[in-house]
This record gives sequence, C-alpha cells and structure tokens, in this order.
Amino acid sequence: MKNSLLKILFAVYSFYAFQINAQDSVFVHAQFDQESLKIRWSFSGLEAMQMAFDRTWQLKIYEDEESMLVHEINVRPKENAEILRFITSASDSVTYEIYNDLIGGNLLLESPDQEAWFELGFYFGLFDNFELSKALGLGHEINGLDKTRPYRIEINLQDANPARFRVAKKKVIYQDPVIRPKPDLLSLECNDNVVTVTGLLNESAQYYSSFDLERTVQGIDSFKQINRRPLIVNYAYEGSLISQRDTISGEGTTRYRLIGKDFWGDYGPYSDIASIDPCHITYVPPYPVLIKETEEPESMVISWLIPDSLHNLLAGFNIYRSSEKFGRQEKQNSVILPATQFTFIDRNPLSVAYYQVEAIYEKNKVKRSLSVHAALLDTKAPAKPANLQAHLDTNSRVVTLKWDEVKDNDLKGYRVFFAHGPESARLLLNNLETTNPFIHDTLSKNHLHQKIYYWVTSRDFSQNESFYSDSVIVTIPDIIPPAAPHLTHIVSDEHYLDVYYDRSASTGVIMHLLQKRRRGDLDWTSI
Repeated sequence: MKNSLLKILFAVYSFYAFQINAQDSVFVHAQFDQESLKIRWSFSGLEAMQMAFDRTWQLKIYEDEESMLVHEINVRPKENAEILRFITSASDSVTYEIYNDLIGGNLLLESPDQEAWFELGFYFGLFDNFELSKALGLGHEINGLDKTRPYRIEINLQDANPARFRVAKKKVIYQDPVIRPKPDLLSLECNDNVVTVTGLLNESAQYYSSFDLERTVQGIDSFKQINRRPLIVNYAYEGSLISQRDTISGEGTTRYRLIGKDFWGDYGPYSDIASIDPCHITYVPPYPVLIKETEEPESMVISWLIPDSLHNLLAGFNIYRSSEKFGRQEKQNSVILPATQFTFIDRNPLSVAYYQVEAIYEKNKVKRSLSVHAALLDTKAPAKPANLQAHLDTNSRVVTLKWDEVKDNDLKGYRVFFAHGPESARLLLNNLETTNPFIHDTLSKNHLHQKIYYWVTSRDFSQNESFYSDSVIVTIPDIIPPAAPHLTHIVSDEHYLDVYYDRSASTGVIMHLLQKRRRGDLDWTSI
C-alpha cells in the first residue's frame, strides 16, 4: 500500500521535473491563463530544498525570439504570518510544518523511505495551492505580457554552487484554455450505513491533480466537503480511480458530488450528483456522560446519551453495577427504565463501583456500554480518639500518651498536638501521622513550663480529620534548685556581726538559710 501510494503521488509531479544534473532536479512549470503567466518551481530532495530556503531565487523572463529581458525579480519566502493566510487544508498544514522544520534545521530523517515520505508530504501541499507556493518563495505570477509571443524562463539560485545548481530554463507559449470535463458519475456502495464512494475518472483524471468529495443530506440544500485531505487518483487501477468511505445517518437520502482541482488550484465543474438511502440501522450502545454524587447523602446519579435518530427505536434501559472493573455486573433496576429516561439515581452506592448502561431496542436488540468508574467523595471524618491518658517518668522526663483505637476502615493515622495552656496555640508534635494508638514525648531538661496540655485527632486517607479529643494535662515536678544568693559584705565590732547579702533571683523561694563554721571545722551550723 505504501509503495503504491508513493508511485501515485510521484506520478502527479514527476511529469514536470526538469533535470539539472544527477544530483539535483528542479521542477519548473509555467502556464498562461486569461490574465497572467503563472510559474512555479522547486527542488527534488529536502536537502537541496533546505539550502534553497536560505537563498534567493532569481527569476528572469525573455522574449524568446529576440532574447530581450522583459521581467526580472528576486523571490524569497514570505513571513510566517503571510504564509499562514494560505493554509486551507490538512495537506497545506503538513507542508507548512515540514517547511518550518527545514528552515529551523529540525527535520531528522532516519531512512531513505522516511525522506521520500516527507518529500512527498511537502510537495503535495503545494500542488493544489498556488498561493501557498508563492508565499513559500516557490512561485510567481506576472501580468501584462503579450500572449502572442513565446517566452523563455530562467530560474537561478543565487550564491549557490554553480556545479550543483545550474540555471534552469523553460520555454512557454500561450495556449487556448482547455475546457476541463466534469468527473464521471460516482459509484456508491453501502454496508451498515458505511458508504464507499468510488469515482471512475477515465479521461478526466489527466486534467486534475486532486479531487474533493462533498455531501449533503435530505432537507439540507448546501453541500459540505468531507475529505480532510485532497483525494489523489490511484493510477494503479485501470480507468483511474478515487475512493472515499463515509458514515451516514440512519434517516434520509444522502447525496454526493465530486469536483477536481488542477495543478494551479483552479476547480473544474462538479460531477453529476449520486444519491443513496440508508442501508442498515446501526444500533449503538449508550454513552455514559456523567456519574457524580447527588445532593442526597451517599447517592450517585448516572446519565447517558443515545443518538436522536435512534430514540424512536428504543424500548428502555437497564443499569448494571460491579465492585470491580471486570467483575460480575448486577442489575440495579427492578423494572426496565422508560425509553425517555436518561438518568438513574443509585441511592445505595458502593464507595467504588463500575457502571454499565444497557439499551434495549426494538426486536430485542440489546447494546451495553463499556464500564465507567465511579467513586463516592469521602467527606466524613473518623471518630475522635477517646480515653486519652498520659504518664510522666520523672527520671527520664519521657511522657507516654495512649488512647483507645479508632475503628475506621479508611483510617490513615493519628495526629498529636500540645500546648502550654488550655487556650494557647496547639502545635503538632510530629508532622506525620502515627498509626499506633500511643506515642512518646521526651521533655527537654531546660523546659521551664510546669504544665503541658495534649490532644489527639484521627485522620483518614481523604484527609478528613476528627475533632480534638479531650485534653490531658501533664504536670512537671520542679527539680531545678533556685539561684544562689550573693553575700555582699560583713560589718563587725567586738560584740556582733552584720551580714549583708542579695536574695536569690529565682521565683518561689520561701526562705534563705545563713550558716557558719569555725576555721578548721568541716561542718556548717545554721544561725
């Protein structure tokens, strides 16, 4: 298939190749119409094309008999904004993307076959769009020439290696316009409402480089193009063939017509119109479009769509549910739902479920949708921990907290908070949840507070958190001695002593004790 398409596409433009040398070829074609002389050209080979975009094409036109220069111009690609004005089809877009890769040096080719496909993709977008060719610097149009005289066209790539890129020359004379025939009558075949449109073009194929297929349905006057890319003639078949597949609706007559476009983007006349009626009714499964919780607590609503053309063929619907994607589906409705009902509320949903909607058509035709996943949004917090207790080991200064375990299938863990007063800011003891219903907290020896308040919360995997538990208070015994007083001076005479000192700076000191001893004694006695 790939090789056939390569041959087909190559046949479209190889007729116009003008050989320069064994390495590079330039495609040159010229044609007079009623008002102007149109010229287009390009290199074969993306490497040469990339080099050409970095340089300027010099175009000269001579009156052939006298070799008198009558027109000269330098041609380069336009700015991107100007080029984009002439992008009108998917093929044009491919050409523009490859052009940008070429000038940016981003076109990476891994094999000769890949290069051939990129080359064909690039040129194909130029065949039907002469305005795009001009915008890319690969075409030119001249008005005002005397059509009775022959002309010689010379195209040269400036500042290029003359041994590789020699001047291309071509002669052109005016010819009366050819009356292009309309494409032959289309052949239509229908199977399950899929229509195969075939155009047996015969002699009309030689006048066009591509074709567009248009369609309209009963009740609509205007035709609309249905092919995303121009249709190319398949010359591998005798009689020259184009083919396109199209899906039609189950109601009304569908009409088709074909139109050809030549090398310059000009259209010929339309073919005769061919018509076809629906050949089969395609029963389609429902398409679930919405599964969400309702305003009712713990309820799930399922909505689905069916094409309008099939509504009059419906008998009703069934809803199926499973706890696993590929698990056994169980019907949720006790009686068949009406054909006019396109929603269903599951008032006893699973936390995670997979739903299917089954459409029942006339003649017992049944179509079931694919499984669609649904999950209840968890906004319910677990219960708060109860029976919080605390024990302080005064020697190690370790507080052990424990509480009753919270029973919840979605429980992630517990968070412990502490503060130095019942109204003080509550701080997290640890950043991560603890999964055990107990925890240890080691107090610093420099801890100056005499009381610590603790609380515990529980948290689930949906980040729902319970209220604080009742607090527990840990009282820290005072085991730090007060600061020593400072003896300042002593005043004495032969009967008494006056001792002067500064009191201890610590709070909570209830008395100061003054002691003495004689020189040489070891023991102190209180005064």
